[in-house]
Amino acid sequence: MKIWIDDMRDPLHFVGEDWIWLKSAKDVWDFYVLCNLKESTNNIVEIAFDNDLGPGYDGYYVFTRSESMIAAGGFKGLKAIYVHTSNPAAAQKFMLAKEHLASYGIELIRKHF
Repeated sequence: MKIWIDDMRDPLHFVGEDWIWLKSAKDVWDFYVLCNLKESTNNIVEIAFDNDLGPGYDGYYVFTRSESMIAAGGFKGLKAIYVHTSNPAAAQKFMLAKEHLASYGIELIRKHF
């Protein structure tokens, strides 16, 4: 599975049709709970984060929670995380985790769309 986290940009226009589009932090949490129930969290191979998710929690908040779950042994199939925010300061914050995620075999990649 590939997860696209962005409140406005449709993944179809950027990365193709085989991505699951989640538009808010609540959508991400609901999807995560569903994946846990189905025991399919380890089937997620790529996640793409935008920082702006509209009202409520931002993408960086979701990212840091995901990073904690990775450190606790979750997302075993995850190979790449993309940061596609147009906010340079937010992108830098995301990229600070590059070395940490690499220790779990996950590549953190900054994409410019």
